[in-house]
Amino acid sequence: VREALLTKKYKYEEAGEKKNLTVGLPRCLEFWDSMPFWTTFWRTLGFDVEISDPSTRTMFEEGLPFVASDTVCFPAKLVHGHMQNLADKKVDIIFMPMIMNMPAKDTEGKSNYVCAVVKGYPLVIYNQENPAKRWNLRYEHPMFHWYSEKDRLRQIIEYMEKSFGIGKAESKKAFDQGMNSMKEFRETLVKAADKIREKA
Repeated sequence: VREALLTKKYKYEEAGEKKNLTVGLPRCLEFWDSMPFWTTFWRTLGFDVEISDPSTRTMFEEGLPFVASDTVCFPAKLVHGHMQNLADKKVDIIFMPMIMNMPAKDTEGKSNYVCAVVKGYPLVIYNQENPAKRWNLRYEHPMFHWYSEKDRLRQIIEYMEKSFGIGKAESKKAFDQGMNSMKEFRETLVKAADKIREKA
């Protein structure tokens, strides 16, 4: 249920012209929490979105030659196969942001840290595989420090203007629709969990 909700195509209204570019999102690491936001965000701005296929043993083994450390966790090792999968899909851009901090969810507002592997692996991919050189595609791995929701919005707007020339109004509309998708994802997931508990 969770994976279906993560990769679902949520409703959106385009905020900009069609870009005729496909953004590839790897089905791994932080995207297991934020996929509904990013798919809606990019689609709202006129980009096509391609998500890498579900993980398989073959995909894992294809990426092994590029794993920098044998001691890194299994989910990180899988990332390399997902990169290859997106390249095989002929995407124009692979997007994998480095999210260094997230808005705290604990009652005291102190838990805003992100797993070191999760936040650092986009840079590992850049150094180990150099997707732009290896596959002749654009690899975007911006660094974000989101201590609050205001930081999230401001930094995404700044990034889109600097990297894609997209204005504040368009990015704000895409951001809002992305957050609506995340809200729908979480609420639907909670309802599904409640139904399971009721049957237990």
